[in-house]
Amino acid sequence: MSVTRRRSLARCGAASPHVEMELVPLTGEATRVANPDIWITTDDQLVVAALLEQALQGGRHLSAAIWLTNELSRARIVPVAQVPPDCMTLYASGRYVDLNTRAIREATLVPVAGRSLRGVVSVLSENGAALFGLRAGQTIRWRDTYGRARALELVELTHQPERANHSPNSRRP
Repeated sequence: MSVTRRRSLARCGAASPHVEMELVPLTGEATRVANPDIWITTDDQLVVAALLEQALQGGRHLSAAIWLTNELSRARIVPVAQVPPDCMTLYASGRYVDLNTRAIREATLVPVAGRSLRGVVSVLSENGAALFGLRAGQTIRWRDTYGRARALELVELTHQPERANHSPNSRRP
């Protein structure tokens, strides 16, 4: 079992469609993985930042919280009106495929910690952190807490609250 930590090699830029990430196993070997740009609204950034602060202070969900913190640092942060319509935001719903198992799942991304319920995925879970900010058709790859290679592809969005004209206070599906 290999434990890894990730380190960003490049920041997201307008001219760069991908960000190079380096998975650094504790054994010293390195594997490069290109992950797509991710888009996060300013509203979602505030919600997730508060959630991350609670998680890190409480010592819970540390692996996902650290990864999500890294993802936020490379994200394109945009006003709600500028988020792409096919982007997985908080309270958005969509279908994704686990490329390791080929299982297709439907999920609504929520900003709560805890066990994922059927069809509801916490942004503080590995799958939730992976899906957050992805656009339909994009794939993200990483190593899980056990060192296994993982990959998810966001197939489609079925609901995005920003496009459904919901106010920030009524974003729950």
